[in-house]
This record gives sequence, C-alpha cells and structure tokens, in this order.
Amino acid sequence: MACLSRQQVMERIALDSHLSVEQVDKVLVALKELAIQEIHNGFLLPGFGELVISPGADFEFRNPATGQIMKLPGPPCIEFVPDSATRDTFLSGVKIDEIKDSEQVQMARVLPQIRLAPNQEDRRSSDLADLSDSVSTPLRNKLGGEPDWIQDPVRVTCCAREMTFYGQFDSEIGDEFEILDAGMVYVFICDDCYQSRSLVQCY
Repeated sequence: MACLSRQQVMERIALDSHLSVEQVDKVLVALKELAIQEIHNGFLLPGFGELVISPGADFEFRNPATGQIMKLPGPPCIEFVPDSATRDTFLSGVKIDEIKDSEQVQMARVLPQIRLAPNQEDRRSSDLADLSDSVSTPLRNKLGGEPDWIQDPVRVTCCAREMTFYGQFDSEIGDEFEILDAGMVYVFICDDCYQSRSLVQCY
C-alpha cells in the first residue's frame, strides 16, 4: 500500500479531530515554522520524538592542481530520533515482506532522458574553447533518466517516498566551473510537495 499523500493525511486528521482541512493545514504549517525556528536546539514532536541537527560525515577529495588528498566536513543533516514508546509502537507487528513491498510501491518515477550540451557560442568562451563534439569523455549534463553516480548511489527521499531525479550538471568544463574534483550536481524533486533537493559528488 502506498504512503498517504499530504492531502490524505490532512483529511484523515480532520476527520478524527473534527477540524476542517483548512484548520489542519494551518496547524501543520505552524508546526513546521516552529520547528525551523527551534531546530538549532533540537525540536520535540510530542508523542513522536525529536528532530536534531547532526554533523555530516567527512569526505575526501583530490585537489586537481596538487594531487593532494584533502578531507572536508560534510554538510549537516537533520535526523528524527523517535522516543522508545513510539519506536516500539511503529515496529510492533511489522513484517519484513511488508516493508519490502512498501519500498517497491514508493519507488520514484523516471523522467525521459534528454542530453544537454553547450552550443557553439558557449564553446567560444575561454573555459569551453577546448571542447568539441569529438571529445573522448563527453559532458554528462542531462535531464531525466537515471543519475550517473560518481560515488555510491544515494536514495533521496521526501514526504516518506523517493524523490524523482530531475537532472545532473557536470562541472568538468573548465576551472571556473569545476566543483571540487570534477564534481557532479544532482537535482531531485518531490512529486508530493514539489520541493527540490540537490547534492554533489566528486572523484
């Protein structure tokens, strides 16, 4: 069974609480705004758990100019830490087969793939002067399709489902555009709330 959409969640809460959908929407928006204001101290969701900011994992990359291996801290991330009662309630009676079936239902849709390339006017610039249609390693800019991961694949989620891969942008087109060590920018969108998220991987 697929995860409830935002509208379905509001309708179910409205039915059980005898509130209107509009009132429930206002409460959820106010809860989100309060969480944004207080997240730096940790934000308690009564009866569920706590939202906390955690430091991101460090990652290594090679400096293209010197060849030196450098380590940078990863971006911080937000984690949800359920309280013990909530965790036990959520997990009671859950079967592994049901989890697998749920994950299959919530797989992201795949957009048609469209390759992108600089036009002739772009190629006249200093950074793109050496590019040609016959390069051995063409740029991997594209919309849709599947991500061409440089490192391990990442499952990007939002609204309790996998986000749709929208496109990727290759930075290996010149010094001014290069991100870390020939990095790639990946862009994802949520089909439920229409928020976007981007991340970077490099060699």
